[in-house]
Amino acid sequence: MSTPLLPDLDQVLSLNAQLAERYGGERGVSAPEVLRSTLCRPLDRCGGGILDEAAWIFAQILIERPFAGANARTAFAVLDIILRLNGHRIALHPEALLGELRGLCSTHTPDPEQIRLWVHRLVEQPDLF
Repeated sequence: MSTPLLPDLDQVLSLNAQLAERYGGERGVSAPEVLRSTLCRPLDRCGGGILDEAAWIFAQILIERPFAGANARTAFAVLDIILRLNGHRIALHPEALLGELRGLCSTHTPDPEQIRLWVHRLVEQPDLF
């Protein structure tokens, strides 16, 4: 099994800045150590492979809110990038996906296990070629 591809800290910071600029919200990081530990966490601590790692990173950004703004947008963009880099695609129609995302983000503290199950359900089988 090959090493999964993940965005690095600089890429995620750039992504957050772009999303905040385009859709509104403050730019920058309010909790740099939280963000660093979220992105640098070894994959083997998740135990379930890239889908669990992607779900964990998504959940941590939603729960810990390490950015000054655009946390939910950045969390989803990072999730999508991780999935795509590793051959997965989101299998939900965009309108259905938006409704589900709003539901996940509307709770005060999203449930990491609910997010993990949601990520497993929403992806297509990986591209093999």
